[in-house]
Amino acid sequence: MRQLMLGNRAIARGLYEAGCSFVSSYPGTPSTEITEEAAKFPEIYAEWAPKEKVAAEAALGASIAGARSFCAMKHVGLVHPLPRRLFAAFAQSVQRLYIVEELDPVIETHVRSLGTLLASRLLGNVLLSCGYDVKLSEAHGMSQRGGSVVTHVRYGERVFSPVVDKGEADYLVCFEALEVARWLPYLKKGGRMVANTQTIYPVPVITGAADCPHGVIADLKRQADVTAVDALALAGQAGSSKAVSVVLMGVLSVMTDIAEPIWSAALEQAVSAGFLELNRRAFALGRAVK
Repeated sequence: MRQLMLGNRAIARGLYEAGCSFVSSYPGTPSTEITEEAAKFPEIYAEWAPKEKVAAEAALGASIAGARSFCAMKHVGLVHPLPRRLFAAFAQSVQRLYIVEELDPVIETHVRSLGTLLASRLLGNVLLSCGYDVKLSEAHGMSQRGGSVVTHVRYGERVFSPVVDKGEADYLVCFEALEVARWLPYLKKGGRMVANTQTIYPVPVITGAADCPHGVIADLKRQADVTAVDALALAGQAGSSKAVSVVLMGVLSVMTDIAEPIWSAALEQAVSAGFLELNRRAFALGRAVK
């Protein structure tokens, strides 16, 4: 059975399959989820360390003791761990030690964190159910700092890269009005865009250092096929403002030739049972948008 996973979760699954039994990491986006996911396996002991050096030392110690070990940190972290000569001194043991450093995201899009990851999971499950090869690329670390979030979803008979280049996107879903203008260059000629009309003011506007542009979506409707929707209002009508992403997925679903039951089944996979009815209402309201 094929299962769609985010990259960090897949790494954790790989650790489990490889027989890793000890994980010590220093928390830092975007590598944090690897340790969180690894901790869900009873066979893996997982811990957070107070700094990168301590995490590396703990993982090295477990490796020396014979345990297959793992250590994760963000990209600047590898400057701080053990000196190379210390690793060299235990070269035999280090063969059982894995260290991962992850880069901060480079591409920025969408809005801080309004369910973009849920939307990509939902869409990915839909496409996977249709028999497509699916690749997801998600840069969500920026959201923890008030920045943008981007999700690329590519599908087809065989997909090798998860990244969508400029002018290649068949569909563009924007969770906030200003992101519509920022990411329009990625939409291909004849592509379709779903745009939430909600505006979230960036820091320069809040502080008075810059003015917020108005009429962005109206201007872009003259350049592209844009379906504008007040997803925040519809989400509130469904029962929670957090359902914005599912409303937008409902709008997108009507634009595709994928049957509604497939979307509904994927929605059941993507959300927990306690919130399923709320999200079903949000999805239905999105599908009703004309």
